[in-house]
Amino acid sequence: MSNYSYDEIKKRIFQWGKKEILNYLKKQDEIEISKNDNEALIIDLTFENCLAQIVVSNPTFAPYQFVSFESMTLDSDKAKASECPEMVYFFYDTDKLSEFDVITELEMGVQYSSDYIPDLLRKKYFNKQGFIDLECKMPFQTIHPDDIEKIDDIKKNGSYNKFTCIDVKAQYLVVVNNTYSLKIFPQIFKVISYEN
Repeated sequence: MSNYSYDEIKKRIFQWGKKEILNYLKKQDEIEISKNDNEALIIDLTFENCLAQIVVSNPTFAPYQFVSFESMTLDSDKAKASECPEMVYFFYDTDKLSEFDVITELEMGVQYSSDYIPDLLRKKYFNKQGFIDLECKMPFQTIHPDDIEKIDDIKKNGSYNKFTCIDVKAQYLVVVNNTYSLKIFPQIFKVISYEN
């Protein structure tokens, strides 16, 4: 269970949003605290190629405990083709994370969104083959939460070689082999060959 309450994390993120967040923004990036009351804290961020929003609330039903970070773009090829925003980055807190974990994830999201270049991940990894380096970090930091349960099975069967990247979903690569489909961070995908 997380070691913070709604009021505590809201206060901490408000302080972070007023001071520390500036360390992760570029000159052209903008921040606005658009709401700060008992119901919610909402921080809107404008970057060169995407928009983001941090929401701290006490929801009755949501995919997060208190904190969400979502970054979207209309500038990617996928967004232009579908005429719908494409998710660039997302983070939702859980009761398993600490206040430190949440702030670290928000910092990563802001940095990622500030540096985001449309379609860069897709162009770099689409149709590339490689293996997953499962030893480099903790799974929750590199693998989509929905796919963490697959990791023990993959390690047991030695099936973490020869995956192919078939798509990009937010900050994750979608990789497949004959048995598994996973969403992973690019940092753990080691390219070994190219399909063209």
